[in-house]
This record gives sequence, C-alpha cells and structure tokens, in this order.
Amino acid sequence: VHGDFSRMAASSKRDFQVVRLKKGKTTLEILTHPNTTKDFRSGKIGIDSCVAVDAVFKNASKAEMYTDAELADAMGTPGIAVMDAVRVVLAEGEIQLNARDRAERAAEVRRLIVAAIHKHYIDPRSNLPHPMVRIENALDEAAVRLDLDEDPERQVAKVVREIMTILPCKKSEMEAVITIPHARVGAALGVVHSHATVSSTDYTAEGAVLTVTLAPGDFDALCHEVDRATGGEADVELAGSTTGGRIVAVTTEDEAPKKGKGGRGGGGGRGG
Repeated sequence: VHGDFSRMAASSKRDFQVVRLKKGKTTLEILTHPNTTKDFRSGKIGIDSCVAVDAVFKNASKAEMYTDAELADAMGTPGIAVMDAVRVVLAEGEIQLNARDRAERAAEVRRLIVAAIHKHYIDPRSNLPHPMVRIENALDEAAVRLDLDEDPERQVAKVVREIMTILPCKKSEMEAVITIPHARVGAALGVVHSHATVSSTDYTAEGAVLTVTLAPGDFDALCHEVDRATGGEADVELAGSTTGGRIVAVTTEDEAPKKGKGGRGGGGGRGG
C-alpha cells in the first residue's frame, strides 16, 4: 500500500491538488482533483468528484499518512472517521497551487489589474487612458509584485502608487458629448448605454445630443461602436474638446485609425 501511495505522491504535483489545514503545529493535507475544491465548497459537485484519495496526510508529497490514533489526536476528536476529517480539511483548508496553477493565477491577476488601470485611470498630461501595453511595461519596469491570494481589484491603488513615477496616472471619469442624426438614434442608443452613463439628452435640428460619463478605458470602445452603429455619421468628442466635431478615439500602436465620414465638423477622416 505504501508503495502505491509513493507512486501516487510522485505524480501528485501533476495529477492532484493539495488542500492543507494547519491546526497549531499540526499539518493535515488531503489530495483533491485539480480545480474542484471551490466547486465543492459552492455545492456544484459532491465530495466524490472532488476528493482524489480517501486519506489524510501529514505530508502528501511524501505519502506520510496519519494512523487512526494520530488523526484523532490531531483533530482533537476521539474516534473521528477518516472521511469526517477529510471533510473538515476540505472545508477549512487552504488550496495549494502547483507551479502551473500559480503561473496561470499570476497571469490572470496581472491581466485584471492592467485592465482596471486602463479603464479607471488616465494620463494627466493627455486626459486619455494609457495603452495597456504601456501599463504592462510599467509593471515590469517597477518590478511590481502582485499578491495571488488577494482580490485584484483591491490591489489596483497600490500598484498605481508603485508605477506612478514611471507612468503618471490619475483616477478619473470622462465626460463626452455625442451627436447622433435622428435617423441613427435607434441604432446607436443601445451602444451608448452599454458603454456610458447618459446624464442628459437634448434634441436639436441635427439630431440627439447626449452628454455621457464613462470610465476612461471605455472611451475607445464607445467611439468605435458608435461609429459602426451609425455608419460614421455620429460625432463623439470629449467635453471641452476643440476637435471640430470629429470622433476622437484612442488607438494602440498596432491599430491605425479607420477612415470614416469624420462627422459634420468637416475633414475626410477622424481626429487623433
């Protein structure tokens, strides 16, 4: 039996995920199928679909199991059944990430933080969002260390402080003015509401004039989607802008501005 567990433990980093519970100086570990513990805790799956081995280990990587007497002592419950102890560890223990899990989690946390900075912060010099690639580079240059266990949203302000000397950031909400010809209002309103909050709507001879507020990182998408929905006949500009009624959009380094009607402010293309 010990030989079987030894072979199992040798492959556990690849085939299983450890859940570990600390009780004072005592460590209890169980082996689960990868990425199933949260589903079990939320009631999506049963224990048989989660637990890979019906045993509690002192050290799963070394296949060191508790005897019944040792387990009862460790749990502080005389005569406790193995599966009852497994349930306690499963419910209260900490999920251990292997190298691949940690790499995937690190990439996901980084992606969410970069996206949040792009969406909610602007460059105070241009009042436009920083391109995501610049935010990525700033994290690298500042050697920012991310906490894989903490909610990414809760780390954003700390990360911004760390990159501030490299990439100036200001938390902000943009205000934009959108003018839509009467014939295009029906097609465009849904798009506008999906990207921004409409604070006022006025109707003129030219069409509907909407004043909206939105996160900086949503501005580029708003411009592109409104342009697509109206066939290039709408004007989108930042409040106070002097672009002459053209659609103003943020483009990344590998995205060239698309040609369109350019709005009623004149000109054969978009302002940049």
